[in-house]
Amino acid sequence: MSTWTSKQKILTGTGLVNVNSDPIAIDLRRFHFGCTIATTLVTGGAAAFKVQVSFDPQTDPPVYWNDHDILVDLVASAQSNLVFPATYCRLVAASLTGTLVMSVVMSIGTS
Repeated sequence: MSTWTSKQKILTGTGLVNVNSDPIAIDLRRFHFGCTIATTLVTGGAAAFKVQVSFDPQTDPPVYWNDHDILVDLVASAQSNLVFPATYCRLVAASLTGTLVMSVVMSIGTS
């Protein structure tokens, strides 16, 4: 049996440039199966964006960020995962008109 949790961050606006979502903390107790990251550009929107991850301690706000290996240079909805643990992830939009959603799903259970 497994249990899961999902967290979301949403960016919305018109003509936004260089905006970041608040970070999502990855629950490392739930990392047994990794986690899924999905980005959704809502129909009618236009954006250039990427996902970044941090490995900073969760005792402090994250400072250092790395681009996700796959979720970069995006202009449409995409999904990938974290196979190796990170402590945070965030959505970074170079430009945005519309609504952009990042969902992170984490699961624990027995394999």
